Amino acid sequence: MPIPIAGASAGRRPHASPPMRHRGAGFTLLELMITVVIVAILASIALPSYRSYVLRSNRAAVRAMLVDIAAKQEVEALKSGAYASDFNFYLRGSNAAMNVGLTRFFITSSGLTQAVATGQSVYQIDLSTTAVAATSRSFTLTATAIGSQTQDSDCLTLSVNSAGQRLPGAGSACWSR
Repeated sequence: MPIPIAGASAGRRPHASPPMRHRGAGFTLLELMITVVIVAILASIALPSYRSYVLRSNRAAVRAMLVDIAAKQEVEALKSGAYASDFNFYLRGSNAAMNVGLTRFFITSSGLTQAVATGQSVYQIDLSTTAVAATSRSFTLTATAIGSQTQDSDCLTLSVNSAGQRLPGAGSACWSR
């Protein structure tokens, strides 16, 4: 006759494995992979939209700067009788203004003006004037996309002149959005 073991119920082996416990806190590999796929899909949608937004905002900033410079050129023409032939009238007080006779400067995505292009530069701003009898009678301001802004392939160059003409022309979305 077998001897009963304390704590063992009838018909149960004394060395049987304990009943299954609930699984502990954590994630399974499948749950983790599903989460990664969802995040990847959302990122593939959001990233191009964000890049487009950054390009458009840089373009809007340079449009505003071109119009501002053109307005200040008109003020300069009223004061001195001729358009300025360099950017010193516009860049007074900035680092780029240290270069006398500066006809080109660069702007970063944060709006800083620089005399020399850096890796953060997004536009190159050029000033050209036409002179008649030693005075500047007309000007053209041109903003050319550089660096990361070259991804804005529809609007690589924006310009405005002393007659108020904006190029690319009125049919272009470059000046309207």
